Amino acid sequence: MKNLVLFILPLFILSCKPGVESFRPQIEELGTNWDNTTKSVTEFANSLTTDISGFTNIASTMTLSEEALKGLKPDMAAKYAEATTAFSSATAAFGPIQSELGDFNKMWVEKSQTVENLKKGLAEGKIEGDVKMQIADLTALIAQATEKLSGWQAKQTETKAAADAASLKLKEVYEMITVKK
Repeated sequence: MKNLVLFILPLFILSCKPGVESFRPQIEELGTNWDNTTKSVTEFANSLTTDISGFTNIASTMTLSEEALKGLKPDMAAKYAEATTAFSSATAAFGPIQSELGDFNKMWVEKSQTVENLKKGLAEGKIEGDVKMQIADLTALIAQATEKLSGWQAKQTETKAAADAASLKLKEVYEMITVKK
């Protein structure tokens, strides 16, 4: 009887320990949510890059040479300086968004390895570490990304509106200058 208890007890203890399969639904949901969030952040990053590139192009096409600037009447030079300063200020507001996104993206890419390790471990039937804690941390990070993305999108919309208005003013002044030449 004693031998039977010693044989059955370890089997009972091992059978009570949650296996990798018990985490399957959570890991699969985490993987799907991670991929969807990654896609949303990537789309936002591409949109932000497109906006910045567009405004960079506007700046380069409406920049006067030093020779042209010297030939302007003082009032036109002042209007041009005011318009370029306003444009530069409005477009500079993209910088903090881009910087924050870059920092977040770097951390996100690092954490992506943990998600991949969980998926791989699930497929292989063996996962290292505290699975519950990893899932909880990564799920919290998805929620944080969603929140940050919402804030970045609002800032992008606000910044783009200000930059559009400043670019229209710059274009107006630039056209007045180039027509009068």
